[in-house]
Amino acid sequence: MIVDCWANENENYITNPVMIEFCRDNNIKSQIMRRDLLKAINDFSTLSEENKNKVADWLEIIMKQGIKNVLFREINIPMEVIKELKKNAKNLISEKFPECVNRKLYSNITKGTKMNLQSINIEKKDDNIVKISFTFTIYLYELKKEVRSKIIYPVFVDIDLNTSIISGRAKSKSNIFRVNNKDENELGNKTTTDQLIKECIVFIEEKMGAVEINKEKYIYDVKKAIYKILEKYTFTPETIKNKIDSMDGYIDDFINKTLEMLEVNNTLNFNKAKEDIKIFIEKYISINVENKDIFINDREAYPYKLIATDSEFTRVEETTTSFEPLQCKEKFFDNKKSIKYEGTCDGIFLIYARKDKGYFPNNIYKVKISTKKDFCCVRFESYVTEEDISNVLSSIIESR
Repeated sequence: MIVDCWANENENYITNPVMIEFCRDNNIKSQIMRRDLLKAINDFSTLSEENKNKVADWLEIIMKQGIKNVLFREINIPMEVIKELKKNAKNLISEKFPECVNRKLYSNITKGTKMNLQSINIEKKDDNIVKISFTFTIYLYELKKEVRSKIIYPVFVDIDLNTSIISGRAKSKSNIFRVNNKDENELGNKTTTDQLIKECIVFIEEKMGAVEINKEKYIYDVKKAIYKILEKYTFTPETIKNKIDSMDGYIDDFINKTLEMLEVNNTLNFNKAKEDIKIFIEKYISINVENKDIFINDREAYPYKLIATDSEFTRVEETTTSFEPLQCKEKFFDNKKSIKYEGTCDGIFLIYARKDKGYFPNNIYKVKISTKKDFCCVRFESYVTEEDISNVLSSIIESR
């Protein structure tokens, strides 16, 4: 049931931890070697129609999660289409997407040089449609060390009707090519993961009659959301905050005396100077603190790199080695005020804690959140479950 281009260990579509979990949940006896796990699951699927459906449903879930690039933006579906969806969603979807073959991924019926709409799923809650999910498969050629392989490439697109967001995701790949239109044995044009995701999203938007959004405003809102996430995960630890607060009288006295000597003592200058000095003090406490875990504990994520551009188009790029928290680094505090003033951030790299560790060897995963043309782009650089993907996407959407 599982094709070689997905089962290959180097592809990271199907990892050992998720196979171990499936075997445990279905009382399948197997060694923990990869080939044994794959064989055990494939053998299990042949025992009955019920088992076959279990494996097929499981494959739909795990192929959609994992190491993925996600692009999303607002979708403005006309009200008449929304009303028709509520009235008779199944008929409307069938009418708008007649090319859908409605087969699960395991059936592997991809053909031709175009994208194939494999299936559409309508999710309801209390008789209301909350999500429409589309699964595409595309034949591609992939070059690895000059070895050419033909692969089946899945792309997943969701429309969340509650948030009016359309999102597409696929596994990040480099050196991939479309199949030649005239000769399927030849390479076509080179493409990218993001291009293929965008192609599927645009296809759905056009079919649904979506009205074009103000993309410039949307991207600006996303940059503000990224800044809010940065702010959320770089709060000052209580122990450091208490030290700064204990120096409040000294700070006020120092500022007043200094500004009076300079003959520029007024409320505006006082407040600006106080903000500068508090950042200065926080900087030297933070970069010299012995227990760096205070910037990691009690928060579900911490940033280790950010990219921002200020109003004078000065590029600010801060990073750390070994994925240490940004709050351990001088440069973060040197730019803290200007980033706060802009209230936007172009990109942020974070370490997240898994919602459920399961059988994964570690309890963390890496995420990059950024803007890319007219989309918000989220790159999961470690294998993650759907719960983790939804958690990160929701935090961005809710911060707008």
